[in-house]
Parts: sequence; structure tokens; C-alpha cells
Amino acid sequence: MLGLFLNNALQRWWNIVVMIMELMLSVKKLVYILRTVDCEERKVEAIRRLGILAIYIFTAEVETTWATAEEFDEEWTEMFDKLRDDRLITEREVRELQEVPAGEGQSSRSSIVLTWIATHLLEIHKTKAVTPPVYARLMLNANDADDKIALAKVFSTVQMPFMYTHMLTVLVHANNLMGALTAGLTIGTSLGEIFEKSSELERNSPRRDIYTSIQMIAVSCILSTIQPAIYQAFLQIASTLCYPFGRHGEEWAKVPVTKLLEDLEEQLEWMDDAMDHDMEFQDKSKGSKSVDRKTTKSGKVGEDEEEDEEAGDD
Repeated sequence: MLGLFLNNALQRWWNIVVMIMELMLSVKKLVYILRTVDCEERKVEAIRRLGILAIYIFTAEVETTWATAEEFDEEWTEMFDKLRDDRLITEREVRELQEVPAGEGQSSRSSIVLTWIATHLLEIHKTKAVTPPVYARLMLNANDADDKIALAKVFSTVQMPFMYTHMLTVLVHANNLMGALTAGLTIGTSLGEIFEKSSELERNSPRRDIYTSIQMIAVSCILSTIQPAIYQAFLQIASTLCYPFGRHGEEWAKVPVTKLLEDLEEQLEWMDDAMDHDMEFQDKSKGSKSVDRKTTKSGKVGEDEEEDEEAGDD
């Protein structure tokens, strides 16, 4: 049962990581597609900003799921201040998001941001900057991002049943207690037997019973130390993995959303630079003279070039 609990907690933690990575990939696809079509730079930057903003808002939502009222207000205040400093949100957007209820783990603020992205995509479509198939693909990526946010919230908020975890905890502690009592009785009995037999050594009695008692003491010490430690460690690891967000979990079990967001922004910067450099190279290539190849009237390669290819093969 303890192994199943640990496996379930680890799988749940990994599913959250996968959902967040796919969410960032959807935002990256949105920006990538808009960069390849004839779309205004201002609108592309707006959608890029809103995509990153949606992930930050999602992070604040899951961070405040199990927070108290005081921690809830403090977390959202710090998040809005950070977004203002990074110029990822406007005052109008802050006011609109604050009007959306977000208490008791029920928040739709990240979905509101994705709705703003859909509005920008509709404006781009009305200007004929993208074709209907491309617009459908962009909306599909936006909807996919909303789906990933919803699934990540489900994985992070829906916990194992309390009765199951409580029973498992009681069993682990009861097993540790019984193991300690058994080890204590075994060690006490073995020590009594050693003291009793040691007085008979002067009468040349066999020492086999003493060696057996020493062996029982050693085995009891090992089992009473290692076995409870393993059970308690697995229980602690599984319970810690159930809280990948918030201030009450351990740092090693938290999903590094901030680091992943920094990597996403860096990837978007590199992608923009690579596309700009490639566009400049293509513009320069258009101005260079094209090389005419000798062809026959039928459009096939001329005899001279065929001879060159044969010489190359030789």
C-alpha cells in the first residue's frame, strides 16, 4: 500500500510537470506561427506578453490553493507587483483580474488572460493578416493552453482521499511501534539469557546459546532501525510530492515554474533573433544574381552538364 501511494504521488507530480511544459509549448507555438505570417509586430508582442502572463497567473492560482486568507492576499499582491515591474501587465488588466473571484482554490484568472489572447487573434483574423486555416490553428493552440491549465489545476488540487492517507499513516506508525516493542523484548530476553549463561561458563558449559543471543540482539537492532526508517522515508516523500506548489511544501518537491518561464522567455528571444537574421539573409539573397543553367529546348539539362556529372561520377 505504501508503494502504491508513493507511485501515485510521483505520477501525479510528473503529470503536473508535463501539463506545464505543454502549456508553455502552446504559447511558444502561438508566437512562432504569428512570426511566420504577415502580422503586425505590435500584435505579436501583445500575444506573447499575454501568453507569459497567463502562465504567471496560473502559478499564482495554484500557489494559493491551500493558502490562508492572509497568505492569499500577500501572494497575489507580490505577483501583481512582480508583473508590473516586468511590464507584463497593465493597470487596467490588474483591475479586471482582481474583479474575478479567486478564493478557496476556485480561480479563473488565467482563463481570462487566455480569453484576451483569443480576442487579439480575432482582431488579427479580421484584418486578413492570417488565412482561415491558420486562424483555426491559432485558436486550437489557445484552447489547448486552456485545457492544460485546467488539467494542471485538477492534478494539483485533487488529493488522495483523506481516509486512505490517514489509514496508511496509522499503519506505518503502528508498524514502527510494534517493531520497536518487538525489538525491545527480543533484546531484553537475549541480554537476560547472556547474563544467565555467562555464570555457567566457569563450569565449562557450551557457548552456543550465548552466540545465538548476541546474534538475535544484532538482528533486532538492524531491523528496528532500517525498516522503520525506510517506511517513514517513503511516507514522507509521498506526502511531500502531493504539494508541488505553495509555501508549505519542500523546495525539492516544488515544480520550478519560475525557472521554466525564464527558459521560455529566453527561447522566444532566441527564436526572434534567428528569424530576423534569416529574413535579412533571404533579403540579401534576393538581390544577388541568379545562376542560369544550360538547358535544351525540352527543359532538360544540357549535354555539357551531363558530361560534367559523368566526370564527377568517375
